[in-house]
Amino acid sequence: MSQAEKILADYEQSEHYQDRKIQYIYYVNRASLLEHQHQWAQSAEVLEKAAEIATDIDLSYEKIVHLFVSLSSHYSTLQRFNDAENALNKIPVPESELPEVLRYFIDLARANIYLDSEDYDRAEPLLLDLYGKLKNSIGADAHTTLRAASLLSTLYIWKDQKTDALPYAKETYRLAEMTRGPTSPDAITSKAQYGLVLHYTGDNEEAINVLNKATDDFIQYISPDSAYLHMAYYYLAEAYTQEGDYQSSLDTLLKINQERFAAAMGAENADTRITMLTAINNWRLHGTQKDVIEQVWPEIEGCECALEAIAAAALL
Repeated sequence: MSQAEKILADYEQSEHYQDRKIQYIYYVNRASLLEHQHQWAQSAEVLEKAAEIATDIDLSYEKIVHLFVSLSSHYSTLQRFNDAENALNKIPVPESELPEVLRYFIDLARANIYLDSEDYDRAEPLLLDLYGKLKNSIGADAHTTLRAASLLSTLYIWKDQKTDALPYAKETYRLAEMTRGPTSPDAITSKAQYGLVLHYTGDNEEAINVLNKATDDFIQYISPDSAYLHMAYYYLAEAYTQEGDYQSSLDTLLKINQERFAAAMGAENADTRITMLTAINNWRLHGTQKDVIEQVWPEIEGCECALEAIAAAALL
């Protein structure tokens, strides 16, 4: 039993446990522990118990909103999208009584549900409206604006509108450095995403610069096992290939842990991408492995990604 679990067990056995406020504190901390263990369903069940008693105790509007938004986020992670939206609709405080920053927080949570459920037609106008309000609001904090910019960047990447994603990816990176610090995980991850979007939009020279900095930061400040580091390595290699620096691309591909890369990509063809890009570089450098390119091509054709264009050019 971990120290955190022991503390919670002691809480449960305490003579004060029947106090509703003590129960609320217990449920919130138990849910946090389960969330840390990625036990989303169990964590959601505990948060439901906290939500049942939230209105019976003296909680601030901020704590109530954060509780229901957290429950909504759990449902969304579990792909229970109707439950996720209902959790937001059931926040037991009239919206008119909430300060502006909490209304923005709820709107962001709602937009995140639409994004997770691939309901882009509802996500896009909500996020654009919200981002516009945040940019023009004196009272809005940079953390909320950061989240809106990040969701817009993700939305346009998923919609394959990379040019539209670029300004939001850049703003996410800027705000993450400003609010979280340049060596924070959020800043480093958003730097890598900015580099990825630069690559997608054809600015490979700047993408190489940004992605090299991001990969160095992942190793120094986060972990050499980070899945996002190995995804960044792959797109850095693609950018090198598109710039004609085939040896640097090969050197970068050798740094990739294929298991971690596949975890970040969530793609079944992660190994295929590395095999194809390696073969293209060898074909360009040494005139070898064209047969590998031709063999793997059917798995790449139609992927509408940079690698397809690189491979098509190599086959000419």
